[in-house]
Amino acid sequence: MAGTRSTADGTNPPRRWQKHGVRLSRALAVQHRLHATAALALAAVVGLSACGAGGGAGGKTAPDVKTLAAQTRMSAVVQTDKGPIKGVVESNVRVFQGVPYAKPPLGELRWASPQPAEPWTETLDAGEPGSICPQDKQMGTGGSENEDCLYLNVTAPVTDRKKLPVFVWIHGGVGVAGSGSEYDARRLATVGQMVVVTFNYRIGIFGTLSHPKLDASSETGTSGGFGSEDQRAVMRWVKANAAAFGGDPRNVTIAGEKNIGKYVPSYFFEFAEQITTKPTPPSKVVPGAVHGSDVPYLFEYQRRPAPFTAKQKRFAEKMIKYWANFAAKGNPNGSGLPEWPVSTILRGHGQSLDSDGKGIRQADLARAHKCQFWNELYPQ
Repeated sequence: MAGTRSTADGTNPPRRWQKHGVRLSRALAVQHRLHATAALALAAVVGLSACGAGGGAGGKTAPDVKTLAAQTRMSAVVQTDKGPIKGVVESNVRVFQGVPYAKPPLGELRWASPQPAEPWTETLDAGEPGSICPQDKQMGTGGSENEDCLYLNVTAPVTDRKKLPVFVWIHGGVGVAGSGSEYDARRLATVGQMVVVTFNYRIGIFGTLSHPKLDASSETGTSGGFGSEDQRAVMRWVKANAAAFGGDPRNVTIAGEKNIGKYVPSYFFEFAEQITTKPTPPSKVVPGAVHGSDVPYLFEYQRRPAPFTAKQKRFAEKMIKYWANFAAKGNPNGSGLPEWPVSTILRGHGQSLDSDGKGIRQADLARAHKCQFWNELYPQ
């Protein structure tokens, strides 16, 4: 998993995060403060009486501004820039699913830049996820042939805090599979106190087809990057609507997994907690650079749910706090967490994350990887 703090208008696509070495390495990126042209005020669902603060119909006193703001953050209905949406409110979190961020990419828009969604006046039901983008069912996602798939999901904690960090998650899937609805972000949003956005974008032939006759339909003048353009459209939506969910449009972190490395810059850490590669006797699994083995510690992963031990649950909370601290202030360190010192690739040192063994610690990753074969062959 990797993250970067970047501009919300999508004009400067983030750079690459990578995986290195025999064991799993991941990336945690440098922050870039957002410079939004204007901050959006929190949209209030409950309106003031036309008679003013002194009273209204029936002599009721209109709520003050603080009360309105609190009601808005707790409400299942949020006013977006395109219209009102109604999600689901639980004890400590609000979830909005299937929110359109662009017009359906059908007909002339099939291989074209995403266009803003049409506005609506009636309250949109955001209680269920939208269709996933077309993909083969053999990829393990259930498959889909529905091209009307440009939807996003917002998970926000129930809190009186204002201007929460916004965490935008780009799903992996090697460019041919996956969806935003695979990631249940309730744990990440509540423990990390962040507004989390997941979304679908065009993949496969619908997201990457390049042909000279399609170039004119792309805002970049070059076809083949329609999925990337969808991602930038989401960032524009976040800039316009984050405040309505209690988020700060000036404080946005982009994160993702697997092939999303090409979108975000990187620092490196080793995810030593190899939940999918630790051998279960009597079998022996050779450790490798496992894609996304850290993701279940952040999200409730719908496709492959992971049963946690009590120790792993505590470990997951520490990981989420690292990520949340980074999203909030560009520094993963915080109260109750093992120190994460500044490190460089040239030094070869990085943070090793493990719930067992030696735990969370600084490690010489280059030395450990070079000697791993001999250490296992001739244990001391």
